Amino acid sequence: MRRHVIYFDGECSLCNRTVCFLQRQDKKHLFRYEPLGEQGETLIFLEEGKKPLRYGKGALRIFWHLGGLWRLLGIFSFLPAFIVDPIYRLIARNRHFLS
Repeated sequence: MRRHVIYFDGECSLCNRTVCFLQRQDKKHLFRYEPLGEQGETLIFLEEGKKPLRYGKGALRIFWHLGGLWRLLGIFSFLPAFIVDPIYRLIARNRHFLS
């Protein structure tokens, strides 16, 4: 059963490639993937039973749930948003150039 939902920018090729990557890594089938219709949002992670996480906090929390070696990256999800979100926003602002 897919317990968590990842909302992503469905019009962004980098976001779509990332979702394909996550689907291959999600061996436990933990995530459901839904494209966003909102402008300006690139990622919202709805973790079962918790408040939604956006931007860097959400992305890193996804890696935490993937487990294995990805959990090492996911450890950074416990850092405050003011540290991890600016890095995510920098990538998100340039996502069309990175894809």
